[in-house]
Amino acid sequence: MRFIRKRKNWLLLALAVFLVIKLPQPYLKILAENEGISQEEETSQSEENRQNEDGDPIGGEGTEDGETPDSDAAVPGGDKSGENASDATASDKAEADATAGDATATEEENSDVAELAGDSSGEQNEIAVVSQAEETTAEPLDVTPYITNVQAWYRTEKSGDNWVKVGADTTGIPADAELKFTISYKNANAGDVEAHSRTLQYRLPDLLIEPHMELSVIQDANGKEIGTITADTSAKTIQMSFTDEFLKREEAEVKTIDGSFSFYAGADRDKGSENPNQNLIIGNMNISLPFETESDARLGTLNLTKTAGKFITDEAGVSYLEYTLTVSTGDTAMPEIKVTDHFTANAEYIEKYVGVTGTESGAGTNQDSSVAPYEVGSQAGKGKLYLGNTITEAAPIPEQAGASVTSPGVLVWNVGNMNAQESRSLVYRVQLKPEYTGAQSRGAITNAAASFARSYPHQTVSTNFEPHTYVGIQKTGGEYTPNESGGGTITYQVTVSADETNTYPLKNVKINDALKDITDIRYLPYLHYAVESFQLYQGSQADESKRQNIGQNPHKDQSNPIIYDSHTEKRFDFYIDTLNPGETMTLTYQVEVSGDIFALGNETIRIKNRAAAYSDDTVTGGNQSFSFANVEKTLDKKVWDRKLQSEKTAEDKNVPLSEGAAVYRYQNASGSWVEATDAAASFTVPAGSFPYQVVVNEAADWDVASAVLTDTLKNEYLAYTGYLRVDYYESGLREQPANDTQSVELLKKTTVTKTVWADIDKMSTFSFSPKELGMADGDVCKGAFLLTYYAKPNQVSNVSQVTTGNAFTVKGKVVGPGGISVTLAGVQVSTSTVIQGEKNLNLVKSGWYFDHNRESSGDWEHGRLYWVIDVTGTEISAGTQIKDVPSTDVGSLHQVRGTSMVGLYIGTIPDGKSFTDYYGSVRELEADKGMKKLSGNDKNGEALPADADYAWSAPADGTSATIEIKKTLTLQEGEHLYMVLQTRPTYNLNGTRAWRNYYNELWFRESSTSEFMKANETVLRGASAGTNFKEMAGVYEYSGGSDWKVISNEKGNISQLLQDEITEPGTYVEWRIKINYAGDLEGAVHVEDQIPEGLTPVYVRYFWIAKELFDNPPVVPEIGEYKDDQNWEKLETTALIDGNDRGNVKRTCISYFNSETGQLQFRVENLRKGGESADQRSLEIQVLTRVSDPEILLNGKEKEFVNAITVKNDSDKVISNSSATVTVTKKTISKKMGSVNNSKLPFTLQVNSLVKGEDTLTLVDEMKDPLQFDTESLKVTDKDGNQISNILSRIEDTEDGQKLILTIPDGQALTITYDAILNSPPDQDISVNNAAYWWGQSSDIAQIKDATVRYTVSSTAETTTCPVLQVKKVDKDNTAAALNGAKFRLEQVAWNTEEKCWKKVENGTNIVGTTGSTGNPAGIFSFGNTDGTRLQYNTVYRLTEEEAPEGYVLDKTPQYYVVAKKVDDNYPPELERWREWGAKLSYSGTTYYVTAYNEKGRLGLEKTFQNVNGETVTGSGLPDGSYQFGLYPYQESGSYDSTAALQLLEVICQNGNVTYKLNGSSTEKPEFTQVPVGAQYRVLELDSNGKPITSTGTVVTMTNGLKYRVEYKSGADAVTISEDGTAEPVKITNRQYADMEPGTGIFTESNLIYGSLLGGIVIVGILFWISRRRRR
Repeated sequence: MRFIRKRKNWLLLALAVFLVIKLPQPYLKILAENEGISQEEETSQSEENRQNEDGDPIGGEGTEDGETPDSDAAVPGGDKSGENASDATASDKAEADATAGDATATEEENSDVAELAGDSSGEQNEIAVVSQAEETTAEPLDVTPYITNVQAWYRTEKSGDNWVKVGADTTGIPADAELKFTISYKNANAGDVEAHSRTLQYRLPDLLIEPHMELSVIQDANGKEIGTITADTSAKTIQMSFTDEFLKREEAEVKTIDGSFSFYAGADRDKGSENPNQNLIIGNMNISLPFETESDARLGTLNLTKTAGKFITDEAGVSYLEYTLTVSTGDTAMPEIKVTDHFTANAEYIEKYVGVTGTESGAGTNQDSSVAPYEVGSQAGKGKLYLGNTITEAAPIPEQAGASVTSPGVLVWNVGNMNAQESRSLVYRVQLKPEYTGAQSRGAITNAAASFARSYPHQTVSTNFEPHTYVGIQKTGGEYTPNESGGGTITYQVTVSADETNTYPLKNVKINDALKDITDIRYLPYLHYAVESFQLYQGSQADESKRQNIGQNPHKDQSNPIIYDSHTEKRFDFYIDTLNPGETMTLTYQVEVSGDIFALGNETIRIKNRAAAYSDDTVTGGNQSFSFANVEKTLDKKVWDRKLQSEKTAEDKNVPLSEGAAVYRYQNASGSWVEATDAAASFTVPAGSFPYQVVVNEAADWDVASAVLTDTLKNEYLAYTGYLRVDYYESGLREQPANDTQSVELLKKTTVTKTVWADIDKMSTFSFSPKELGMADGDVCKGAFLLTYYAKPNQVSNVSQVTTGNAFTVKGKVVGPGGISVTLAGVQVSTSTVIQGEKNLNLVKSGWYFDHNRESSGDWEHGRLYWVIDVTGTEISAGTQIKDVPSTDVGSLHQVRGTSMVGLYIGTIPDGKSFTDYYGSVRELEADKGMKKLSGNDKNGEALPADADYAWSAPADGTSATIEIKKTLTLQEGEHLYMVLQTRPTYNLNGTRAWRNYYNELWFRESSTSEFMKANETVLRGASAGTNFKEMAGVYEYSGGSDWKVISNEKGNISQLLQDEITEPGTYVEWRIKINYAGDLEGAVHVEDQIPEGLTPVYVRYFWIAKELFDNPPVVPEIGEYKDDQNWEKLETTALIDGNDRGNVKRTCISYFNSETGQLQFRVENLRKGGESADQRSLEIQVLTRVSDPEILLNGKEKEFVNAITVKNDSDKVISNSSATVTVTKKTISKKMGSVNNSKLPFTLQVNSLVKGEDTLTLVDEMKDPLQFDTESLKVTDKDGNQISNILSRIEDTEDGQKLILTIPDGQALTITYDAILNSPPDQDISVNNAAYWWGQSSDIAQIKDATVRYTVSSTAETTTCPVLQVKKVDKDNTAAALNGAKFRLEQVAWNTEEKCWKKVENGTNIVGTTGSTGNPAGIFSFGNTDGTRLQYNTVYRLTEEEAPEGYVLDKTPQYYVVAKKVDDNYPPELERWREWGAKLSYSGTTYYVTAYNEKGRLGLEKTFQNVNGETVTGSGLPDGSYQFGLYPYQESGSYDSTAALQLLEVICQNGNVTYKLNGSSTEKPEFTQVPVGAQYRVLELDSNGKPITSTGTVVTMTNGLKYRVEYKSGADAVTISEDGTAEPVKITNRQYADMEPGTGIFTESNLIYGSLLGGIVIVGILFWISRRRRR
């Protein structure tokens, strides 16, 4: 042994001499600084180095001094350590190694294990540990000598993971690519690093620029931060600074650092351009970076600008656009520059590029030509130009088109090579086609240019040229000038102005003037343009000194202006030859008005005229309007006649005839008026007669001697009485009166020229001309007339009321002021009146109600308006017609539909009640058997049934409905005929509170009359949701205190809630109930509110009333019948109403809730009708409910609740139904994933406040591989950030991952955070699948599904080469409880390909450890960190539990673990195969943290119910109740009264459903958990006082009075939990106990109830055995 050591020392000395000569300076420095090392130190260091080499995860490639290779060299990461390895001699070791090598070789024949090669040779390792002298310097230590490996990547995008690895076949790296380098280094002496400011430094090669880091942290193999890494951009260095703790070492200890770092950089483009094939020397390695060869052309700066098109017109009138292109370079020269230029919009208006052809030719200079394209600049004239045809994606620079240029083509400017900082410009023109100019704008011409260096695109620019063309127009009209012929003229002036910014002169500007379309077509025949009146002037005034000659019409053989004159069309077109920018022209002309226009009637004549300016209409696409102007002239109307009807006479009136006046009487035989000689001196007008006065020709300006004046009564219900008086006024009225009454009064104040009388008594019409009654002076009668006469009611005994009246007409020949003769077609005035008859018939129409329920389609998709016609009297004659007319003048529109008829009914209703009050709906009307429904057609147009009582019809437009009585109907005393119809609102009412007023008219015509009479008009207010309706106001989240959140807000507000009434956190839904919104209710109503299952009422409040009701409000009182009813809970709330501006007035609301039916009821009294609009007589009730539905609270489901109300009157008849819906979803769990940090992924769970009525809730969080819970990172905080302790956590393995189960407090908002360990290599995509949910509920409430993460390590370093497997033993049901005393065995294994299983490696690692043993924290044992035993990287170890902690179940399931490490910057491929074979891999450090779980035993309970006959009861037959059971430590004495139960299990039966609680928390099965193994227990049922029942057969009484006997079938004695954690379930039966009435043999009532529970099965499952759990 001594000889061997000496030999090795000599070898080392020889090697040192060799290195002095051959090695670079850094290694000479190392040797020089360590000359004083003693032989013993060298020997010690050699042994230490050899030990380090053995522990290296990769292993050395060579052997030492010809020794036999270690057995572990044949097994990846093989363990060389044993219990006495440190004491073995070299010869013993060699012999053992040889033996082990043979064994390992044999094992390898059946194993899929590959040798993992090392990074460096043994000699290198020996030398690297020679330390430099520890002298402190501020300069960082250069890492270059320690570099062992380099890898380079590049990417073209600045973000993303599309990195391309640089290899031997890499070519054409883009010069602007981002580069990434990962450099590995080994054996840097920690002392040297500490002496150099604790910093390693790498200086970048000259090629690399702008270094930067992704992360600034250096981590050790376990992810712990041990330093920082930074990049200095200016110095181009990477510096790694380590912490003191990391570099700390024992005195004389030689500690080395292995590590890696990554950085990002760019490449110097100038260097890459000069020499694309770059080689980097990093350490002693050569990295080849072959860059692209045309980087300047692709990346150089090439700027392009383009001027906007400049409009130019040459002397010949040809128009052009001139452009300037400018191309310039940056700091680098650019090769083969080309610029393309083409038109992208309105290219059809480009004639050509001027001076350029399809064949390339040289560009001129500005000295050569001022029109042809030319270049500007120091290199002007060197470029070339040609035209191509088309730009395509494949050919962005078109080739020369030659002679086949498709106009206008594509201009290509071949600039050639350009120097750095050079600028070149090209000026060129394009010729415009003539149709582009002269008229209105044809739109923008868009021109785009693009620059290229070789084939690489650079800048693109685009410009728009759009000409400005606008002509403004103004028009005025002069006064109307009458002429002698009775007509006149109007002079108009039209001014057009070209905008001064117009691009070019506008040709053939057209002024179009038209009377048609805006002037009443009846006037057109009397209006004419005066041809000779047209004059044109320069400027904006009709200045005679600037009058212009009118040019020719551009349309051949047409005049200017061209006038279109017919009875139906009046217009002209006038052309202005050219209108230059800024020029103004004025056109004047006259319109002649014919005098006979005034003969059209008693109306004001409005002449409307429009002038418009148009572009040139001689070119294609022209004739576009620039602007227009309207003018209106009003001519004083000619009033031919007026008629005035006065109030009927109250008494008989005597009217004397004028003394000496002529009296005429009509002779039927001759058909003429003759003067009467026997006329009386006066006549009597009967009481009730109607006086009439008619004014004719009040202005006395027309001769009406030959005109015929006629008056005709409307029907037989009027007759003239007495005489007609005719007064003639020669002068007439000089001013037009304001109205008919004033006209009569003014005439009466003037002097009457002549008066005559005509006998018209009992006539129905009269007619005369002034000439016939001797009023004319010869043939002329140019004065005004006033006619006075009377008419009395006639033949009205058989009608109830009738409409009548009369009409007066002037027609025939009249002569105007200028002598023009006109024939009047008939100018009529009329009056109408209603006459009350003697018949008893009364009709009144009322609005009934609006049914807001809408059909999806058809007649009633907007709802139904119901109307009632109440008919009273004694008889309705056959042939009587009643017409329903929806108003179109006032209110909102509604229509009659084909199914509008509801029916006709005859009957009586109680005294004091109206139809609309008594009946709440059509359904109630139809249900009233006392109402007789008449026979008629149901639908419009439908055939009548036999012997029909009525028929009804309606026009297609729905404007009315007519009901005709087919048989005379006789009404008995007190009877009414009710006609019920429905109409449809034309427009839908949108929004719950939308409303409109609908008006309806009632007309009728009796069988004996010819015209309809209007009976009345009524209104019905339609409210979108009806007069009583329910609304959802808002959804809110309450977390306690003052913490409120609005989820949705339809009408409500948190401030409007009675927050003092709200004590529990949760989700709240606010509802509003409107009563009497439409103001159509009177008295009292009863409201039934059906609260949906899953909602619980909190309070009901008197919320709001209309201000009109403050002094006499509705009240919500007690309901007597519910006062003492235990089924109804009284809810009484007294609070301020919302928005009460009359002071702090509180109002009380009393309601009742039945929890069994979910019905809420209250009564409202003192309701009143009225209000001009909706909501002026209404009451609003606020109902607040809390969400209690478990599907929402626990499963996060979205659920719709429908809340319906029914409103009834005091007759218990339904007035209305309404419902409101709300969709509620509550994420009581939300989950968020953070960003990866140190190979751990943080998660945050937000648990909203949830009141389930239990002390605790169970939360489950599932995680899929390769993620693993880091239970030590688990933290639970409340909403204020306070950490909550004593949270029970449980871990379970699943098929594809783990499950974390937490028991958390109920009713609190919590935040739960934890980390997940990423058991996957860095820089690889990791799939994340995670779900959190409430125990026993849906697992999709909070999910993170198929998310992808990855983690990157910028820099790592380590000073140890041995991995550690740390095992922590915890309670599976409480992961915070660490367990000591668990004994484990760790064995090295290899895969046996034949048996397809893991086999122990002979002479491999075999270690036994106990958690919590000496040197280990509580519950922990670390393998590879004690007794000098070392583990290997990339090696599979089997961990098996051999002894469980006391009271816990032993888990013998073996688990397989591997600590992974890169070899030559790659993870060995075997690792993934090992994972497939069941091994678990850790990539995140030297320590594999394993958490192992043990659980205690479980004891199940079988609970059975039986009836008196011993028959098992199940399902709905189960008696409701709660049954409790205690788990007690076994007492030999059998006394348990003073013994506290260890656990309490509760079995709850409700409506045939059975649930369980363990210690107050819900549980899935009836079993006791966490029961220590090996101990003895007793399970006892508890009585109603919570006392244990120890004896079988004991009779107990339930809270509901039922009795049963407790029978212990098994478990009456001690129950022992076996080593596997199981025990036979305890069986307890409750059998009904039967009391008998003495001497009768009859069961009591309580027994009869229980005895009905027959034919059952066992309430809960089967024997529950806990199988041995496998642990992965």
